Amino acid sequence: MTVNWRSWVAAGLAAGMFLMLSGVILAHGVLGPSYMASFRAHMPVPPGGMTIAKNIGVRFLLGFTAVFVVVGFRQRFGRGPKTALYAGTAVWAAANIPLALALGQFGILTGGKLWVSLIWNLVEAWIACLVGGWVYRERAGADAEADAGRPGAPRAT
Repeated sequence: MTVNWRSWVAAGLAAGMFLMLSGVILAHGVLGPSYMASFRAHMPVPPGGMTIAKNIGVRFLLGFTAVFVVVGFRQRFGRGPKTALYAGTAVWAAANIPLALALGQFGILTGGKLWVSLIWNLVEAWIACLVGGWVYRERAGADAEADAGRPGAPRAT
């Protein structure tokens, strides 16, 4: 199975946009001013435009990665929302758990806010993978190829 790179870019942008907006809502709205103040206290320089640009870039990179995982999982699990949820769980486990644990060790994200962040990020990863999987389209004729190696898939006769 080959990746439809144009579709991957469109799907990654959609997933990245969702992740960016969700991250802003989590940090500034849900976790609130105490989280932001704690985060600022641990930064070597005051946050500015470059910090914002880096955070946006990381969110879009995560969106592209999430779609890449969804596309890869389609070969094994087939197309559909269940595959996107599997992919979202994998992305969350690889990206969000280590980050949350590191923020906890620095005292930036502690107690209930740590759990809120972990749960929020899991749901966020699921939705990003669902959005990305919905936007992504295989190349024409690739549907049979995508299902060919999946257990239980119909065989070509």
